Amino acid sequence: MMTIPRGEIHVWTAGLALPPHVIETLAETLAPDERARVARFVFPEHRSRSIAARGLLRRLLGRYLNRDPGSIRIAYGEHGKPGLEGSELSFNLSHSADLVVFALSADGPVGIDAERVEANSDHLEIAKRHFSASEISALESVPATELPEAFFRTWTRKEAFVKARGEGLSIALDSFSALGDAFRPKLSVEGWSLVDLVLAPGYVGAVAFPGSAVVRCFDLRCDELARVARPRGACP
Repeated sequence: MMTIPRGEIHVWTAGLALPPHVIETLAETLAPDERARVARFVFPEHRSRSIAARGLLRRLLGRYLNRDPGSIRIAYGEHGKPGLEGSELSFNLSHSADLVVFALSADGPVGIDAERVEANSDHLEIAKRHFSASEISALESVPATELPEAFFRTWTRKEAFVKARGEGLSIALDSFSALGDAFRPKLSVEGWSLVDLVLAPGYVGAVAFPGSAVVRCFDLRCDELARVARPRGACP
């Protein structure tokens, strides 16, 4: 059984490109509503990624709660934020392409977001539609070669905060700012903290939470827990 000390946030990173037999094993732990959601995906790779993300989350929660992964009841708030019934443990997850990240806290709400950095000439136009004036100004001063990462870093910071609040689209993205140099972000909202994450090459991410905390990061692929999701010997 794993525990989260007070004043800490645990962040786990995992890959979603898992063998078919592992996907089948993880699928067996999903609740009926999760299986229904997975079934809506048209492409097999999207279904596999969704099963992997949800199944690994259940494995992880099972270790923290000391419970069978399939017995864990995940409820959803008014705006779709997932939570646990009968536990003070808060969690959030995000997946992009072949990467998934999980954040867990015993002190209150937490939000996490990860995105794969993609070159797109519309970055500034998207920012002008959704970001605050100060964020737009900051992005306009970034060299073109650095703009994609700067855009997605800002995006993940804002998404992490919105997800932590659990109020969905009722929070306008341009109503607050998440500025700061790389790995030193600061929210314009009093009482909240942001931490940028070091993820796989080509990905950026951030975690948001109220107050202050130490963020500890773990790699699920090289932890003993990952052996349920990798052939023996896959981790060094």
